[in-house]
Amino acid sequence: MKQKTKSLNARLRKVYDQLPDMVIANKKDLLVYSATELAGLAGASKASAARFFRRLGYAGFSDFRQQVRAPVSQQPLLAVDFRRRTSRLPRIVTAARSSGARVLLLTDTPLPALASQAAAVLHCPSQAEQVFDSYVSAVSLLNFLATALAARAPKQARDRLSRIEQLHAALGDLETDS
Repeated sequence: MKQKTKSLNARLRKVYDQLPDMVIANKKDLLVYSATELAGLAGASKASAARFFRRLGYAGFSDFRQQVRAPVSQQPLLAVDFRRRTSRLPRIVTAARSSGARVLLLTDTPLPALASQAAAVLHCPSQAEQVFDSYVSAVSLLNFLATALAARAPKQARDRLSRIEQLHAALGDLETDS
């Protein structure tokens, strides 16, 4: 009995350790995930996730998501929609719009399905008479937009890029030159 109790306690601690990590790692996508999906990513049950959000002081995941929605709604969303699209993009765009975010769509399609949800559509053709798709125009446009935005708020841009680099370092998800 003592061993079973210790084993259960260790599993519960693991779940409660993983849920905050999942929330932090997926904070930009919290408007897209359901409570069940987030719990699944953490290896937890929906009930454990519900208890976790109540322990944070929220009535439940919906209440938590409403609180997250307010700051997100002040941010625009740049949706990149090129051939071999992810099936999640329409859900992400819909969630962002429902939170009040304005959507800028960068796409290779002349009449994209997501155009009706975008405040503006930037068309960058990627297919031509080449063997492979070319994203030169899209990358150049992204570089221009990022540079222009960074010039408007240089300190915030440097701070944000620094936080992104710290996150990549912590995740170990990028190869580094040796």
